[in-house]
Amino acid sequence: MREIRSKTKAEYRVRLAVMVLMDMITVFLSYFLGLWIRFEFSIARIPRLYIGMVAKYAIIAAIVSIIIYYCLRLYHSIWRFAGIADLLRIIIAYLILAPILIL
Repeated sequence: MREIRSKTKAEYRVRLAVMVLMDMITVFLSYFLGLWIRFEFSIARIPRLYIGMVAKYAIIAAIVSIIIYYCLRLYHSIWRFAGIADLLRIIIAYLILAPILIL
């Protein structure tokens, strides 16, 4: 019985780590793609100052996002069976994130 519980906990931790990693990658990509689009799809035109600022901001945004997602239990549900409650938690997460990230 303990082996089954430890296996499910281990699987949960691996799944949690993968979801957190994917969320971090998504946040980083969204900020850098926004910058790339802003400078007409040319990496050479992007000033280094902007890249440094966006990198710092993306790290903060990723950490804040992950904390809010975790607090709203978005990493606890089984996404194969996502429903209205999960949708509401996602909407609440973004309503909380938007003002925080603007500041």
